[in-house]
Amino acid sequence: MPKTGDYFYENKDVNPNQLGFEVNGRKMTSVTTTSQQDYLKSSAANIEDWNGSGKVFPGGESQVYNPNRSTTPASFIE
Repeated sequence: MPKTGDYFYENKDVNPNQLGFEVNGRKMTSVTTTSQQDYLKSSAANIEDWNGSGKVFPGGESQVYNPNRSTTPASFIE
């Protein structure tokens, strides 16, 4: 099972380069919830690299926060 984070997006056509993080080396995953859950929907912000490189990862796309990710199974999209 792939490791998932807390933030997801609903639309597979989203531009991952506008989600406020480095996308190189990451794989897209498909996530299905198993029960009715509450989510926080927002727009991703521009985020400065936490490693101090000065690089800013652009935001702008819609994202969904899942506070119960441990109950959400995920699988790789081939």
